[in-house]
Amino acid sequence: MNPAAQLNSTAAPGAPAASAPAAPAEPLGPKEGGALFATACTSCHTSGFIEGSRIPVKAWTAEVTKMRKWGALVDEEQVAPFAAWLALKFPIAEDAPKAPRMSAKAALATVKRHPAGGPPGDPKHGKEVYAQSCASCHGASALGAGGGPSLVENPALGQEARFALLIQKGKGRMPGYDDLKSNDIASLLAYLQGISGVH
Repeated sequence: MNPAAQLNSTAAPGAPAASAPAAPAEPLGPKEGGALFATACTSCHTSGFIEGSRIPVKAWTAEVTKMRKWGALVDEEQVAPFAAWLALKFPIAEDAPKAPRMSAKAALATVKRHPAGGPPGDPKHGKEVYAQSCASCHGASALGAGGGPSLVENPALGQEARFALLIQKGKGRMPGYDDLKSNDIASLLAYLQGISGVH
């Protein structure tokens, strides 16, 4: 008699039959996993940040489930296979890569502002740009209700050059808006900084 059948045969009368532990999910294939990683993860996080997360598959499952609630485009049936792919891609037995170091001067350059203390944009015009180009994915209040990440208090709001590049070139599933002028982008940044309390 196999162990599972023996376990069931010794169960108390009327008790539900014991079920065997669920088999681990089969990881997504390299192509499917890589595509989902690009659209669901790196649209908000840097790849380096994720590569540094050396956690077991159970923890990846919890993370993917949490990110779905934040708007990550991962179907429910993809959660377990994607978590298994992440655990295989970034094995807990391997040391995470060392984070690149940046000089203080280079770090300050990434958040350099205009002398007046912020971009010379018009928040009122920025609100119009946001409604037309951004709200469908990031939500009317920029909290990510439409599938895109929340923009409120987003780190890019303090990095003018990075923000402009993201808008112009796009990233992950976000398209680039190369038709927006520099004044449109500055106004959009001013609007988002205003609702985020970034000064």
